[in-house]
Amino acid sequence: MVATTNAIAKIAAVVAGLGLVAMSFASFAVPAKAATADELQAQINALLAQIAAMNGGSSASATFTMDLTLGSSGAEVTALQNWLIKGGYAIPAGATGYFGAQTQSALAAWQKANGVTPAAGYFGPVTRAKVNGMAGGSTGSTGGTSGLSGGEASLEDLQATDGEDDEVELGGSASVAEFEVDVEDADIELQRLDLTFDSTAVAVDDDDEPWNVFGEVTISIDGKEVASEDVSEEDDWLDNDGTNGEYVFRFGGLDSVVEEGETALIEVTVEADGGADLGTNDLAVWELYIDTDGLRGTDGEGIEQYIGDSTENVTFDVVEEGADDELDVNASAEDPDATVLQVEDDSRSDWYTVFAFELEADEDGGDIEIDTLPVDFTVSAGETVSDMLNDVKLVIDGEEFDDFDFTSAADTFGSTTFDIDGDFTVESGESVTVEVMVEFTGEQSAAYEAGDTVTASVVGANIEGDGADSVVGNGNVTGNTHTLQVSGINVTPVDDSAIISVVDGVDNDYATFEIEVEVEAFDEDIFIDDASNSFTFQFENAGTGAAFATTSATTSQSVSSNATIQSGFYRVDAGETETFTFTFTLDPQAAAEGVQYRAQLLTILFNDTAAAADATWTANPENDYQTNAVLIAD
Repeated sequence: MVATTNAIAKIAAVVAGLGLVAMSFASFAVPAKAATADELQAQINALLAQIAAMNGGSSASATFTMDLTLGSSGAEVTALQNWLIKGGYAIPAGATGYFGAQTQSALAAWQKANGVTPAAGYFGPVTRAKVNGMAGGSTGSTGGTSGLSGGEASLEDLQATDGEDDEVELGGSASVAEFEVDVEDADIELQRLDLTFDSTAVAVDDDDEPWNVFGEVTISIDGKEVASEDVSEEDDWLDNDGTNGEYVFRFGGLDSVVEEGETALIEVTVEADGGADLGTNDLAVWELYIDTDGLRGTDGEGIEQYIGDSTENVTFDVVEEGADDELDVNASAEDPDATVLQVEDDSRSDWYTVFAFELEADEDGGDIEIDTLPVDFTVSAGETVSDMLNDVKLVIDGEEFDDFDFTSAADTFGSTTFDIDGDFTVESGESVTVEVMVEFTGEQSAAYEAGDTVTASVVGANIEGDGADSVVGNGNVTGNTHTLQVSGINVTPVDDSAIISVVDGVDNDYATFEIEVEVEAFDEDIFIDDASNSFTFQFENAGTGAAFATTSATTSQSVSSNATIQSGFYRVDAGETETFTFTFTLDPQAAAEGVQYRAQLLTILFNDTAAAADATWTANPENDYQTNAVLIAD
């Protein structure tokens, strides 16, 4: 003990002398001698470390000032070696003053144990600051962490909120959580974070622990990335036995200073591995929180402060790749109006577009490759879809697809499921038009009768694609109803009007309604009676849509056209179009007081000879063949 005391005394004397020399150089501030002063300071640090080693304690005032790596030598290397040896990190050769492989290995072991990344055995600014802080060195406040304001700080009011995303796809990454913590009374340096991944919300099996689900986790504080760790190795987890479903991973070396009175925002971004063989349960809810004492920082007094609260937690989903993609199915302006489609007596018809709709990939998701796309058909009662349809094809953004399977739930309902097989992609944020084209069988095949109808529709939830697990928006769209005829007419609305004629403003006013249409004859000439009985109509209450019963005593009707008259009938030649105007007059005695009325064309009667009508055209949709509403005084 006497020998040790004497040695310490001698070293202390040398330290005192060196200190005086260093102070002398500092007081004269001679630039050429600055390097010598630094060297003397390094020697002082090394001697202090030796004193601490001989005295069984630590060097409370040692401050490392240099980057050290393989091949470095000198007093600071000696001081670092003594410090590591004192901390239990073996250097078999002892404190030689030379930074070799043994020193590198010991330093790397210390870095890994204290959360400094990468743990490569390089003594740089991050490691130096951490060692200085742990050794008690300071360049700012006495005995505290470098650069922090003096005083004892506290961490308070930890709060957890959801990140930008509430789910992460396999193979992708997402910001899933944000933690806020207030710093009070003094500055503090956040240094270490223990994150708990809680799987109690899911039933994991032995092969599906978090290191099999997550690949990398990144920590950012106030928008600056401070740590990013590969978490895919079980041995790297601080707590990996899954006690109560909880798994803990430690992030060290945060070295993030938060000033007094400020709130630190800690953002957690996770990457899902995507390569693991995961069970369905693991692709569900995970809980994330900072448990008791899970966040550590050191204040300017060198006092370690802790905070954590498992009740402040967030949950997020791990989902299959593409599960977040959304496909909207919407009505299209290109969907054809209800019309009459000409079919043949004994052969298949032309191709007709009977339905059009839009497919749109949500801009917040990814591109969607279409795999299968079912289109449903409904036909007139008593008929069979498969007999009426000779062939069907889709045209998607100009590209044709005709490979489909047919299934029928009932004779009047059938579904054609097109096998796209990923050959068409709806790009994120883009919309495409899908046309449904049909070729009908001939009427003489007894598949159906003239006047039968067909309607096509699509159910978005039935569409399958890469990523299209979720279909939202207008998921179901139905097209207009089309009528099949061997011969007949197409009727197109042109104009309409409703005019009030004032007589005395009390009960003799009346309204005149006109609906103008174009009538096209196909396959053969058609004839429409020039008398008022060539069409039917009704008046409607514009507020309720209910039909208003009329009598011949209170209403009148007429028809006019520029078509040729033959034997008292208007004639429309095959392939030609003529204009017809249908006029309706409503007597005020037939109208209820304070109600607005409009006129509605219902049917046009015709024949293929100049004789009594034997065929009927029906307005569809009705609202294309009605006037605006007017109020008639009663």
